[in-house]
Amino acid sequence: MAKRKQIAIGRISTECSTYSHLFQTAADFEKVQGALLVDLVDFSFDLIRV
Repeated sequence: MAKRKQIAIGRISTECSTYSHLFQTAADFEKVQGALLVDLVDFSFDLIRV
């Protein structure tokens, strides 16, 4: 049986400055997985066999 291929999608978006007194923590980021993540990406995954 052929091993199933996987695709990883990642993005970190942050606005930061060395002059800012604000600190970012893990609570400032949102984790999105599964079908919801695929729906956010502008790419037709149905056109390729993965």
